[in-house]
Amino acid sequence: MPGPGPAEITAYIRRSLAAAFVGSPRTVADRIDWLRSTGIDIVQLDTPVETDEDRSLRRELLTLLRTGRAHGRRGW
Repeated sequence: MPGPGPAEITAYIRRSLAAAFVGSPRTVADRIDWLRSTGIDIVQLDTPVETDEDRSLRRELLTLLRTGRAHGRRGW
């Protein structure tokens, strides 16, 4: 199945920029990897308040992205 076209990607980004990705590190990594596949190569990871759990989740997310385990692609 072909991926979304440029107009769909642009509309998705416009809707998403004001929202956060929510889910497991795998779910968020998959969504970020999808954005990466469209040519986006900068993503900001931010939390309003950072706890030890947030840091742990971010480490897991970055590991998935760097090792290419999100959607089975090569590492970032």
